[in-house]
Amino acid sequence: PLATAGLLNAIVFSVEKSIERLLKSNASYAEGSMQAAFFGGCVAGAAQSPLVCIGDAVKCTRQVDDARGAFRRGAVLEVLNSRVQQLGWRHGLFRGLGLTTVRESPSYGVYFVIYEKCKVSLSQHLPTTAAVLTSGGLAGVGALGMFHPVDVVKSRLQTT
Repeated sequence: PLATAGLLNAIVFSVEKSIERLLKSNASYAEGSMQAAFFGGCVAGAAQSPLVCIGDAVKCTRQVDDARGAFRRGAVLEVLNSRVQQLGWRHGLFRGLGLTTVRESPSYGVYFVIYEKCKVSLSQHLPTTAAVLTSGGLAGVGALGMFHPVDVVKSRLQTT
């Protein structure tokens, strides 16, 4: 996960801001409206879903292998190769993509709404950096926790 975190964050934050700017420039949004942030977050979540799906497939496969006592360090490419050989390209890499998108898209829409609302509120009481960091943490807990049941179903699909 650490190797791809920067890439996934770059995708999410750049897509969200691009969509939000595009919507605000082409439509009338009331000041303080969270519609553009929500929609931008949803598009950003969907945009990163294919890469997240591949990463989750590897992670879930390795977790199952570890439980069976078959875990090998540094076996990411081996896991991908094995999944593709056993299931083909489509199912080996993208099994669970629909559920990944169902989890990622609305969760990032909710994430950016919570983040923006918290940041505005906390900026009145905390230094800017503290407000931003706290807002991100609260948004992550609030948004991703809501969609955890979808993640459980997706993980089971990817490991069967």
